[in-house]
This record gives sequence, structure tokens and C-alpha cells, in this order.
Amino acid sequence: MTTPRGNAVVDAMDAAKLFTNVAAKYDRLGVEFFGPLAARVIELAEISAGDDVIDIGCGRGAVLFPAARIVGSRGSVVGIDIAPGMVEFAQQDAQSLGLGNVRVVLGDAAEPGLDPGSADVVVGSMSLFLMPAHEKAIAAFARLLRPGGRAVFSLPILGPPHGIWPAGTTAMQRVVDEVDGLSEMMASFRWSEKPGVLEDIFNTSGYTDIEILEETSPITAPSAEALVAWTRTLGARLIWDSLSAPAAERFERDLLAEAESLRTSHGTYRHDSAVRLALARRPSTT
Repeated sequence: MTTPRGNAVVDAMDAAKLFTNVAAKYDRLGVEFFGPLAARVIELAEISAGDDVIDIGCGRGAVLFPAARIVGSRGSVVGIDIAPGMVEFAQQDAQSLGLGNVRVVLGDAAEPGLDPGSADVVVGSMSLFLMPAHEKAIAAFARLLRPGGRAVFSLPILGPPHGIWPAGTTAMQRVVDEVDGLSEMMASFRWSEKPGVLEDIFNTSGYTDIEILEETSPITAPSAEALVAWTRTLGARLIWDSLSAPAAERFERDLLAEAESLRTSHGTYRHDSAVRLALARRPSTT
């Protein structure tokens, strides 16, 4: 059995490898979560025709492609992701969709390598919480914005009873508690949940009009099997990869059993996941 890294932090190399390995199935299993959440991010960011947008941790394009359709030919959307597999698939999908105003680049969010003052809007959906150098990254995003530019980021609230799985149930928490290093690693992803932390980082990084919202965003799946398989394509893959084959089989059985509590009267499966949305602006010049 393998265990997480001793420092309990997922570094850039870990994240690049993890999300490249899951890229082919990422957001492609019939589970709805990233799309509806992306729509909320776009709404709060007030993306409009002609805007130049940068999507941090763009993945397979949940925010990227709807934003590209909104900004149209007078605007542009640049997606940046640290995982080569995600970049490759997003590039292919953009071409297939005929979105000529989309560019996808490989890069580290803390050092994005994009021109300062090149964006009206910077967004990131479910990516910021994974960044070890999140303070450096948030400051870098401010430099990408033009004066008065807008930033919106969504982050999960991972503590019970929230997260991608109802954490009040036993299977997920049992594994986190049993596997050496997992508890510390999961805690490292919850840095944004400490009171005032997000506000302080954005304020220190030079933003204004900072607002932190807490909402729920639904996760819906056609079956319990699809929902459990979906957890293997997320950051939660770290949990699966930390288990021996027998332990993973037990974990899957337990999750499938617990998923029955999420079954709706329509036969689908739903969990309302708590999320935090951070909104801010770069100050306008006078």
C-alpha cells in the first residue's frame, strides 16, 4: 500500500500527474457538478461580450467554453492548466467546438506566464484550493487584471457534512482516518475554510470589493456506480491511489451502499455540496 507524500501537501508535479491520468474521463461520466457551478462563476464574474478572460485550472473547459461563447469574436478566453493531459483534451475540444477565440496553455497558476493587465476577468472553478502556493497565485492573478477587472473563484467546503461526498457518512472518513498521511493531506486542502483567510489574502494582494459567499451546488448522477466512479476522476483520486486493492474494493462497496441514501424519487442520485465563492476586483485607476 502506498501513502501520501510525507509533507502532506500535493505539489505541482503531483497535481500535473494526477490530473493528466484522469483527464480522459474528467467531467465525462454523466455526473453534473462542474457545469452548473461554472455557470454560477460566470454569472458572478459578469462575463460579457468582448471581455478577455483567463480561466485558471481550466480542466476540460467547464468555464472556458461557455465563457468563450459569451465573449464572442471580439473577446478571448485563455485557459491555463498544470496538467498536460487536461491541456491536450481542452485544446482538442475547443477545436471540435469551433471556438477560435480559445487558447489553452500549460502552466503553473503561481507563475502563469501571461501578460500583466491582459484580462478583464480572471476565474477559477475548483482549482484554487489545490494550489500549495495559493497566496502567490492570488497575487499573480491580480497582476493579470486590468484596472477594475473582476476575479471569481469557487472552492469546496470539505468538512462534514459537505464536500464531494456526504462526509457525515462513514466510508470516506474511515479511509481518511486509517491511511497514514491522508488526514493531514485533506486538511491541507481546507486552508480556505479558516475564518477570514480568503479575505486577508485577497486584501493583501491588492484587491478591492472582496466578497465571500457560501452556497450549495448540486451533484447529480444517473446511478450510484457513476457517482462512485466520478470520485476517481477528482482530487479524491489521491484517496483511491493510497489504498491496496482489497482496501479499494471494500471502499467501493461501502460508497455504493452509502450512495443509496442519495437516491431521489426520480431514480437519480443527488448531493448538495457546499461551496465557497470568492469575488474581488482590481482597483480602478483614477
